[in-house]
Amino acid sequence: KMLRRAVSSLGPATRSLRVLGGRSFSTLAEAVTPSSNLALIAPQQDVSLTYAALDERVRSLAKGLEELGYDAGSVCISDVPNTAENLILQLALSHLGASMCTPPKDPSKLSTLLSTHQVKGVVSLATPPPP
Repeated sequence: KMLRRAVSSLGPATRSLRVLGGRSFSTLAEAVTPSSNLALIAPQQDVSLTYAALDERVRSLAKGLEELGYDAGSVCISDVPNTAENLILQLALSHLGASMCTPPKDPSKLSTLLSTHQVKGVVSLATPPPP
């Protein structure tokens, strides 16, 4: 019921959600009634976002990533921990048809990752979040 079992068909061309049952929505907030329902709660960060607010942040970040050259098939390496920002980044990349991966633990594998995927960039926190 959270997203009525949404099946994402997000891509750079259509940028729409197709929900089981055949209905299409142009935003996540449209798919959830009402869009003022809470979509994200991160108490350790004192963050709570409605579906409308989450959708706005995701679209804004996706636009910025697109301007940086991210598109379908692009890969972003990120070591951002499990935070609200991590979720927003993953959703924004997904909106573009791009994906995120964590850096390999073995540094020697990084060159393989870079040579076999369309890695466009790396996202890392400037300062670690508080414990």
